[in-house]
Amino acid sequence: MAIDVNTLNRLSASKKAAIMLLVVVVISALYYFMFYQNLMEQMEKKKKKHEKVLTERASLQEIEIELKIFMQQVETLEQRLKKALLELPDSKEIDKLLLNINRMGEESGLNFKQFKPLPEKNRKYYAELPVKMEVEGTYQDVNTFFSKISKLDRIINISEIHISDSREKARRMFMKIECKATTFKFVKNTGANNGKGKKKKKEKKK
Repeated sequence: MAIDVNTLNRLSASKKAAIMLLVVVVISALYYFMFYQNLMEQMEKKKKKHEKVLTERASLQEIEIELKIFMQQVETLEQRLKKALLELPDSKEIDKLLLNINRMGEESGLNFKQFKPLPEKNRKYYAELPVKMEVEGTYQDVNTFFSKISKLDRIINISEIHISDSREKARRMFMKIECKATTFKFVKNTGANNGKGKKKKKEKKK
């Protein structure tokens, strides 16, 4: 049924108001479902994305702060390590140190059967200098020897201790002890020099 302008004019004021209200409701509903709802969904998505970005940024900032603290701690530890390594003996002092160990063993009453320096083990800033020892003596002699070593200013680790051939002699218990004494020396950084040497060798080959 078509409604023209004359028909609308003949309607009562209340009916005109009802029709106008219906038209407004229909237009509002169309606007909501076609535009407003979609707009709100997009805004909600952008809001969540923004919150996610802020959260990630805050996490990255925390990681950055923790990383800076960690790097500062690493730098401090490296400085302490370098300072400690500078206190290690150099190559010139090692021979004296080994002779001193031998002398202390003899003074403690031990009979050295073997005192053999083993190959060095190079580390980043220092080198390990192991010595294989085989001695004979009483428990008291061995204890005295180890006690003297522990009181040295230089670091000396005793490891791989093996006791055998326990026997009584002149009412005293003698034993054979095999062990490894390891001391350390400071190694200067020669990486740059090694690199130059390699370059010179390559140039000669050319």
